[in-house]
Amino acid sequence: MATLNETWQHLAQRFIPASATASQRRDMEIAFYSGASALAEILLALPDLDNEDARARVIDAVQDEVDAFKLRMLIDILGNLFEPTTPREPHSRFNPKGAT
Repeated sequence: MATLNETWQHLAQRFIPASATASQRRDMEIAFYSGASALAEILLALPDLDNEDARARVIDAVQDEVDAFKLRMLIDILGNLFEPTTPREPHSRFNPKGAT
């Protein structure tokens, strides 16, 4: 199992462009560790729940939230792929059917 730091280093190498400033990189690191901290708090509270079903519901809810976020990001990425380059480009969503 990878440590948080190993996971951070992998994600930073894979997703932060070389052109990112030190400040941007630091902001990404803060966001990563903030998310890890929030998840740790949720996981550490699991033993306080009354039964296994309640613990499973919490874990399922976390997974559902992560899955919903990934789906939103995928939709965003796909939407950006099909953005028109100009507002009046033929057959764009701004100019259906190439109307002039």
